[in-house]
Amino acid sequence: MPRANARSNRTSTNSMPPPPARRGASGGFGSALNMAGRQNQGYSHEGFRWHLLQMVISTGITIDSVVGPHFRALMSFSPYPIEFPEKEELENDLEVMYDLARKRLKNMLSNENVAMHVGLGARAARQLPTLLEVNLHWCPAGTSTLKRALLDFVGVPLQHPSERLAPKLIKVMKDWNIEEKWLATIGDNTTTEGEGVTDFLPELLPSNRGQSARVRDIADILNLAAQAFLRPFELSTDHDSRKVRTKLVNKRTGEVSKKRKREMKDDESLKEEVEVKKMKEGSPTMQDDSFSIKADEDSSSYDATIKTEQGKLEQVKKEEVEMDMGAPSSSSSSSVPVLGDEWEEVPLTYDEELEVVFREEGLIDETLENPFRIIARYISLEDELKLTDDDCGARVDLGEKALQDLIEEVETINEQTIRELGKLSSDQKQPGTFMLLKIKGLAADLQRRLDKDEDDDYIAQCCSSKNKADGVTTLLEAVRTKWITHLHAIARYVELKRAVIRLTTGANYATLGLEKFVLKPAEWSLAEELIPVYHAFKDCFVSLAKGDAPLVHQTIPIIRTLRERLAAIVNNDAASQIIRHGASNVIKVLEKFYPETGGSDMYTIAMILHPRFKLEWFRAKGCDQEWIDQAVGTVRGIWEKYYLPNVVAPESDSHAMDIEAYEQPSPRVDPLTQYLSEPTFKTSDPLAYWKTQEEARLVEPQLIKMAKDYLSAPATIVNVNHVFSLAKEYHPEHDDFPDAYKRKMTLLDSWLELGLVTEQESTERWKRERRERGPEYYAAIAERVSRQAQIDELLARRGWY
Repeated sequence: MPRANARSNRTSTNSMPPPPARRGASGGFGSALNMAGRQNQGYSHEGFRWHLLQMVISTGITIDSVVGPHFRALMSFSPYPIEFPEKEELENDLEVMYDLARKRLKNMLSNENVAMHVGLGARAARQLPTLLEVNLHWCPAGTSTLKRALLDFVGVPLQHPSERLAPKLIKVMKDWNIEEKWLATIGDNTTTEGEGVTDFLPELLPSNRGQSARVRDIADILNLAAQAFLRPFELSTDHDSRKVRTKLVNKRTGEVSKKRKREMKDDESLKEEVEVKKMKEGSPTMQDDSFSIKADEDSSSYDATIKTEQGKLEQVKKEEVEMDMGAPSSSSSSSVPVLGDEWEEVPLTYDEELEVVFREEGLIDETLENPFRIIARYISLEDELKLTDDDCGARVDLGEKALQDLIEEVETINEQTIRELGKLSSDQKQPGTFMLLKIKGLAADLQRRLDKDEDDDYIAQCCSSKNKADGVTTLLEAVRTKWITHLHAIARYVELKRAVIRLTTGANYATLGLEKFVLKPAEWSLAEELIPVYHAFKDCFVSLAKGDAPLVHQTIPIIRTLRERLAAIVNNDAASQIIRHGASNVIKVLEKFYPETGGSDMYTIAMILHPRFKLEWFRAKGCDQEWIDQAVGTVRGIWEKYYLPNVVAPESDSHAMDIEAYEQPSPRVDPLTQYLSEPTFKTSDPLAYWKTQEEARLVEPQLIKMAKDYLSAPATIVNVNHVFSLAKEYHPEHDDFPDAYKRKMTLLDSWLELGLVTEQESTERWKRERRERGPEYYAAIAERVSRQAQIDELLARRGWY
């Protein structure tokens, strides 16, 4: 079970995570001196003012912080005579920049006659509602470069989130006057809940393509696939779940009658179920303030309450899972006791639950009567896996409901694999489970030691000269909800095998007490056998990281390759059974969320309009002709509905009087038909190819537009270079919905990336203002600043700050 860790002492009052520093802006006060005077350029008040604003925007710190005494004291070390702007000036500057950037972005988008794609990025709070970033992606006409802008944030409602989120998204698009240009929707939610959003969009906005333009976030899919692969190595208790194991206990005798796994509820849930049961039977209700229904309550509300609670009870009965707990008691052998005065339902203790899970999942044999020794080993290792900052941050980003959905999705897939390949024996399950626990536990243990004393870098001391030359001298901590990082951590562990063995078994380090992390030969063998799986996943991210951003046309070949490599493992009888189980889980995830066509028209159309693939790729992969004909029909349907009507017929030469003018004109070949009939063209950048065709004017402009519209859709909304590495920062400021100031700063940070407001125009405006206000105005400011500096110095001497 996850346990809290007091390792973090970082706190923040900001609600928005600070965006990454860019455009030369400082990420903190440490490099502020560089902003005051750039080398060979000297100091200017306007330049300092610009960089001060960039620091506020990019880091999320408040204006009070940058005009306060601490920052002023820091800047006193500058060789330049720093002149601080007034707080009111900076506040006005931010408002002007925000309004100007928004106006220019809106004009830019209105002038673009291209399709635009909406990416939904999660910024989840610890408690719902989840906050979603609404990002816009597009490829401007005449270019092959993608652009991105953050449009706004929307909160996901608690009740009926998909249905109520759709109008919020449409409102954002209408606010920017681009709702008719909306094509693809890229969502980071891989569950059924996420699909509902695109289902509702066409009902409210007829021009929206809905599910046919849904793009699944490939980074999320690969993370889910990694989670599914690791599930056979873990236990159901390794994850917080909505399911809880309970038992019925006789209050008088202490007899245990029934143990089961059911939907987790709050403390009053059992009382509610008993109340509903008595309502259905017509019995008097329990007199309890926590579940009493007042006599003067509206009758419709009363009926609705009964129906809701009855539905809960029926759902509980439906989801209830009976567990084989050994010989049943006399009470359970005849009938199931009814909750009431004698019987109560209570959760199992952690040790009881572990024993049940160990037997259920094959970690111990059913014949083993005393499993407490192995349970104690497990608990001892699990205690090392305290929640870290990265765990908390990743979990917050994912969102509690999304996390539970993923867990249940993987559980369903894993149960299907067990039915197909058989249940793992204890000899197959134990090495995998303890190998993973030891690898994660040792990394966590060493990191905690390093946090306390930077000189305690024991694993680096044990590394070989080659490891040091390669810069590989540390183990990696896996982040709980970023399952890709677990594979990365295992691979690093194997890479540092000699150093790990030297550290955990060497006499020089015996006092560290690391013997519980020593891997047995079977566990080392299993870790090394996992490396090809690690490389299969890594190669996916390497392929996606090529270019500016991964696009939809890249995903189908990448996913197919991953599926083929994992299928080879499943079909290898010599492979470890637990690895075959994991590989089978991955294939099921890919087949469900990324079928051959990607699950929507976006993938098929992008592949066919890619000059390197067209129809030849599908033929080479063995797709039957019927499927290919359907794919061509899909492309043609989109072409004829949205693009062909805009084709402009070429002007005829009315002055041609030669004999050719009297000849019957040859029928014009359909541009799409002509494109499909031509040979493929080898290129890795389809957008650049279509830009070349656009410049050469050799192809129908509407076909070029269609190709760029579909080929410009992103495959993910996250930085794939960061997905495969470990999270390094946790921002507690995710916890709240952003206030107006923090929202504006985050939006403005995104817009300035597009160059919508420049340093040159801002500094020129400030210089004009300076000339118009005259020297008297700034002399008064200088006097106030000097007086404040004297006060700050006096307070500092007295130790007030």
